[in-house]
Amino acid sequence: FGQANPVVFATTDKLFNTRIHNPGGFATGVTIRIDFIGDVVNPRIKDLQTNQLIGVNRAFANGDQLTMVTVPGHKSMTLRHEDQSEENVIKNRHVSTSWLQLAPGSNIWAVECDDLQQRVNMQVRVCFSPLYLEVE
Repeated sequence: FGQANPVVFATTDKLFNTRIHNPGGFATGVTIRIDFIGDVVNPRIKDLQTNQLIGVNRAFANGDQLTMVTVPGHKSMTLRHEDQSEENVIKNRHVSTSWLQLAPGSNIWAVECDDLQQRVNMQVRVCFSPLYLEVE
């Protein structure tokens, strides 16, 4: 279009921290699902604004799937192996684990593990439902 340099519309890259927007009016619990595509030791998700984290102290392998739920009344940490067997890993939670909540507005969370090079072996999804005050 007559420009010396091309215009970049989008890129695909590995991100190790991200901004998550909670449009609701209240903090809300989340479901964090980590799919492992390689070896990872002691994975953690850290809130960079509060320095709180949630994590599991154990090794994970290709095909493992870790689900951590921080919704009040439904808190859990479940590991699904490649053979589809499930294991409760709450006993392996990191000693500093906080049951992370998404604050209203902007939140910055990061993916961590003991060997930072292993972060590329984690595919992370965070799901949540915004909470609103209903007025009738």
